[in-house]
Parts: sequence; C-alpha cells; structure tokens
Amino acid sequence: MAQSQTSFSERTNTLFSMAKDLSQEVGAHVTVIVFSPTGEPKAYGAPIANSILRTYLPEIHSSPSPACYETAEEAAARVDGMKWEVEETAFLAEAERVRQAVAWSNILTA
Repeated sequence: MAQSQTSFSERTNTLFSMAKDLSQEVGAHVTVIVFSPTGEPKAYGAPIANSILRTYLPEIHSSPSPACYETAEEAAARVDGMKWEVEETAFLAEAERVRQAVAWSNILTA
C-alpha cells in the first residue's frame, strides 16, 4: 500500500504540474480532481478550482460569487494588487518604526 501511495503522489504531482503548465501557457481554466487509493480527494485548479467549478457547474452552487467568473488575467491582476498593498504596508510600517525611534531618541536626549 505504501508503494501504491508513493506512486499515486508522484503521478498526482506530475498531473498537477501539467495542468499548471497548460493554464500558464494558454490561459486555460483547469481543474483536476483525483482520489487517492484511500479515498482522499486532491484538487488543483487554475485560477482556482472552486471558481472554475462554480463557473462551469453553477447548478451545484446556489449563489456563486462574482469572483467565480474571474479570468486568469483578472485573478493575476487582483493578486498583483494585493502584493502591492503588502509592500506599501511594509513600507509604512518601517516608516512608522523609524519615526518612533527618532521620537524616543529625542525624548531620551531632552
């Protein structure tokens, strides 16, 4: 059983890698769902498995969110926006740390 599980894991990783390549190279929406020999589901989706399932199988989701119709490019743009917000927040936090250090220095020298 351990060898079967190892083979399953390796093949699943290969399959998910191929799905990722397909999505990145041609912008395809890809969802792969596999079940391990023990019945455990594993899924890969690009941009996101749930959004693809909601888009193409709306009858199984009573109230799909607007994000479920998002293209790979739109998802990438949204992620880029979030990355920018993280960078901006880090910059502002560092600026505040410096401001507080200067204030403490001024207090101690007063």
